[in-house]
Amino acid sequence: MADVPGVAVTVNMPVRNLYQRNLPDELAERLEASSIGPERLIIEITE
Repeated sequence: MADVPGVAVTVNMPVRNLYQRNLPDELAERLEASSIGPERLIIEITE
């Protein structure tokens, strides 16, 4: 995904994913691979 100013990426995430020890590393790797800055990531927690 190309860097588009002013555009955010929203991800729906179940609560159970928050307990994964590798979640921060996984998110960082995916953001880097997609050339998305972490400031553009919006995480919506679902039940």
